[in-house]
Amino acid sequence: MKVLAIETSTRAWRVAVLDGGQILAQPESNPNLPISKALLPQIQAAIVSAGLSPDRLDLIAVSHGPGAFTGLRVGITAAKTLAYAVGCPLVACSSLEVLAAAVAVAKDWQADQEICAIIDAQRGEFYFGRFRFRSPWAAELVSPVTIKTPQELAAESWNKTLLTGPALLHWTPTTNTPLAARNLWQPDASVLGQLAQHQFQRGVSHDPFALVPEYVRPSYAEEKKPPFPV
Repeated sequence: MKVLAIETSTRAWRVAVLDGGQILAQPESNPNLPISKALLPQIQAAIVSAGLSPDRLDLIAVSHGPGAFTGLRVGITAAKTLAYAVGCPLVACSSLEVLAAAVAVAKDWQADQEICAIIDAQRGEFYFGRFRFRSPWAAELVSPVTIKTPQELAAESWNKTLLTGPALLHWTPTTNTPLAARNLWQPDASVLGQLAQHQFQRGVSHDPFALVPEYVRPSYAEEKKPPFPV
């Protein structure tokens, strides 16, 4: 199965092209370039580097969030448009589950541990999700994805928990909670592609006309806008 994976939930956004579990292309992205200008050329470069054309793709995978608002909008719009244009299925995955799955696949965890993924939500807060894995590609979300302050994270019980995610670059627990290997802290487009394949094989797919990002909360501009006059 030829898969294009688009992971744009953080500044370290990446795209990858896979054939099953084999990575055909995963070019480096430049976080200093606006994603709105850089993403489509990056997608084209990845497909060409993989020796494919868009009409040979069997599946498009995209992270639906939570994460950076602009990155998610751009990534999901590109994925929806391409899936519709080439007529191939679309699968959207949680960016937090992508992080947790990378740890599970790397076998950097114990069977009785939960894997907690944390992404920077700006404003001094963090997106937070706990997962329990039956197998490396089959996760159960232990509790709803939410937003927490550093103080709320510090009050969490980390018993039998392994932490991962880019937020660990800015926040670390005060206890001796185990952390995933540092090279697993960023969402990986190739892991997204493999996770989407497994979900697709279990019957999961998304309508490109209905898919929207999962922001968890309104943007700052939406929160501050004045009420509409009646």
